[in-house]
Amino acid sequence: MDFRVDKLARIRTLPSPEDGIRAVAQHAPQAEAFAARLIERTRPYWTWAYLSRRRLATTSVVLLTLWLFVHVTFGANGMVVYRQKRAEMLQLRKEND
Repeated sequence: MDFRVDKLARIRTLPSPEDGIRAVAQHAPQAEAFAARLIERTRPYWTWAYLSRRRLATTSVVLLTLWLFVHVTFGANGMVVYRQKRAEMLQLRKEND
């Protein structure tokens, strides 16, 4: 067996902080152009959401109220289940008496 090392591994050097700043500065115009395109593409949606913010808030409050009503009425410990348990308890008391 031959364990000789023919070529020494090259030692890598870490890039300097200036290299990173230079790379960011070189790509800044492309990033700004991308952000501008994205803003212009989504502007109609944000404008619609801003103009109808009261309607959206009212709709969300109504939906939350409806969900809460259904949960309180038909949930695991809701009013329907409570009435059934109460009727069962009254029936058991009559049987015991």
